[in-house]
Amino acid sequence: MAHVYKIGAVSQQSGLSVSTLRLWEDQYGLLAPARTAGGTRLYSDADIKRARTIRKLVREQHFSLSAVAEMLEPLAVESPAAAETGVHTILRRLVDAQSGWQAATILVDGITALTGLTDASLGLYRATSETLSFVLTSRLGRSERLARPPVPVRSLPPAWQEAIEARHAYAEDDLRQRELGTNLSARINQGRSRSFHAEPLVMAQRLVGVLVISSPIPSGIVDRARELCERLAVPAGPAVQYFAEQL
Repeated sequence: MAHVYKIGAVSQQSGLSVSTLRLWEDQYGLLAPARTAGGTRLYSDADIKRARTIRKLVREQHFSLSAVAEMLEPLAVESPAAAETGVHTILRRLVDAQSGWQAATILVDGITALTGLTDASLGLYRATSETLSFVLTSRLGRSERLARPPVPVRSLPPAWQEAIEARHAYAEDDLRQRELGTNLSARINQGRSRSFHAEPLVMAQRLVGVLVISSPIPSGIVDRARELCERLAVPAGPAVQYFAEQL
């Protein structure tokens, strides 16, 4: 069962005053705790993690609150019911897609709209070369084709390789804390990502690609965004496989 905390407990755990927590919610929309019928704020573990991230950005990295508000887009995620409706809408559009590029665009633009994140990308897995070819990215709701060299899976960190082999999701809360090769570091820096979550796209237990959501800040992927990415990736695999040769 998920834990919930009142604002006093969150203040103690985050090192932020009660008035600061209320300010960040009311004036900047940086926090969105649930409410009881009587109006009492109830925070989740994800809310506490988010509050700590904001504190770090403001106090250690000296971002303004308005800048943090622009970066922390995940609060745009709708309610569970609305998000589920959004997932079904995207899946219907995938079924009706007339081309590979249209299907890919629906997928990456759809996940950014669902999660409120600024960036998403689609990578196709080429079994013959054991590489990931990232063919499309969506940034701030605008999709763009990519023409970058494929990424050899063997060049990725061992933990990522193991996840890909097992058809499991893999993620990083802060890429700057991870030892990466020169080429991979350069590509990540070009994309401005600090944290990401990647879901495998699978067809009949065969890996066909990955759907990646990312954020320019550390720990920028909230649990709801991860869940939506997983929810969309499961049925998206067959659609991507169907169109893969066109991409």
